[in-house]
Amino acid sequence: MAVTGDHGSSRLAALAFHDSSVVPVSAPAKAAVRSFGRFCELGDNADSFMALPGMTKEVRGGKTFVVMNRYQHFQVGGNAAGGNTDNRDVVGEIHGGNTTEERLVPVIILKRKRPLPPIICKPKNKFVTKKNGHVEAILEFNRLVSSLEVSLNTNDAVCVSDTDETWRVILDGVAEEELPLTVIANGSLLPEKVVLKVRTQGISRNADPLGGMGL
Repeated sequence: MAVTGDHGSSRLAALAFHDSSVVPVSAPAKAAVRSFGRFCELGDNADSFMALPGMTKEVRGGKTFVVMNRYQHFQVGGNAAGGNTDNRDVVGEIHGGNTTEERLVPVIILKRKRPLPPIICKPKNKFVTKKNGHVEAILEFNRLVSSLEVSLNTNDAVCVSDTDETWRVILDGVAEEELPLTVIANGSLLPEKVVLKVRTQGISRNADPLGGMGL
């Protein structure tokens, strides 16, 4: 399993915003300061601006930006931390710079210590009754199945979860007497088909031997 999110933000940049020893840089004339000074958008004098060490000048979408490569910031008012009170100083994280933690996309990979056993499927009863082409069967699994697809050739079944390890499979338009089902459980095709056999229906008896003729 992979867990990811938006690109990162920088706590160190937020701390530097509130550090009196870090002197903010004056933004160029006609520039619009963004993201608490982490970058600025230059005006119509962009071509004449030369980026200082620790800055990157970038053109995107016809606009020119100057981005801080380290934890410095352009001079701007506001509170990069947000949420500060008289009793509690909150320093969070901010976006907008060119530091490693702001550029990289965080990804966490989770792996099981022991792999899950392969999914095994078997019918609760391999014999089924067919009536007007309608067949229903119960399929059992050795572990949790959250999604199920079952088909008979090109005939897709309706699958209904009864319990965590039991599913009801419903097929219509069945003409065959032997039903090799293709099963996809939790997105994985099972290597062996589940074979059902249509039970031969016996002759039903009328409780009235004379067929209700009143003789």
